[in-house]
Amino acid sequence: HITTLFTCSPDGELFGIQRSDSGQYLKLQSTPGKPGLTETSPDGKVSFIANFDATVRPWFTEAMAKKKSGWTPVYRFSGIPQLGITHFEVNTDKDGVSLISACDLTLGPLNQFLSELDTTEHGQIALLDPKGILVASSALDSFKRLNSEKFAIGRASKESGDMGVSLKNALLIGVSQLSLIL
Repeated sequence: HITTLFTCSPDGELFGIQRSDSGQYLKLQSTPGKPGLTETSPDGKVSFIANFDATVRPWFTEAMAKKKSGWTPVYRFSGIPQLGITHFEVNTDKDGVSLISACDLTLGPLNQFLSELDTTEHGQIALLDPKGILVASSALDSFKRLNSEKFAIGRASKESGDMGVSLKNALLIGVSQLSLIL
């Protein structure tokens, strides 16, 4: 799902909109050079996220380093407790990067999609990132809730059930790439 559309200046001034869990669109704004993000709901309710700093987010650091458009690796979003990726477009001028425009996509719906695919009776499907970290699975529990606001990426372990044991064993015997062909 697309959750956030935004632009950001090289000094960290961000403007955007974000879809909330309730389906409302929140206005997002940050002040250049100062940490924090202001969210304003359609009814005028304002909340402030003090620990947000656009200049340290994965999309910002990649855009500034590469000075060209691209995709981030999978990471934990700041404003919503989900994993996702960000596509960013970089506008440049004679002085370098002039503006970053970006779109956040959550990966949570992949679990539901994978769980609805036909597999063998006991088959399960997993999507791993290039580092072997579980991003999504048909088991619907690849994201483990740690507390009310934090999520972690599931990792293969003996405690994570049959799929976790299978993934761990596959990784231990040297399978370097697993892919899903739809």
